[in-house]
Amino acid sequence: MLGGGSAPFAQEQITDEVVFVGDARDNPSSVEFLLALRTRRLLPFQYPEAQLPLSDRVLALRDSEGLTFRAIADKLTAEGWVGARGARLGAEGTYSVYKKRKAHDESRSSPVRYRIGQIVVLPRDE
Repeated sequence: MLGGGSAPFAQEQITDEVVFVGDARDNPSSVEFLLALRTRRLLPFQYPEAQLPLSDRVLALRDSEGLTFRAIADKLTAEGWVGARGARLGAEGTYSVYKKRKAHDESRSSPVRYRIGQIVVLPRDE
């Protein structure tokens, strides 16, 4: 990307220019970078704590045992689980819990995206 290029981000295209200070183009001594990291992994846990036990159980029944969402809903109801507002769990509700938890877990484990910008090349100190 040195000399201007584009970053391969899905949402945006970024072009960074290299700034040469003084005679640094012909006689560089150092290069400075600004590194911008974008990650959610450094943030505190944001999944609703009250939903963790239910979502853990739904994930286990779906991923480990391979049950359908209807079968998961029936099993959870038999075990005494209820939805977030105290309603009976149905297939749609268990699917929603599963989908939201999977999306949350994936966003927390996705690779860190970064870009280098504001490149400054300084002249050699003599």
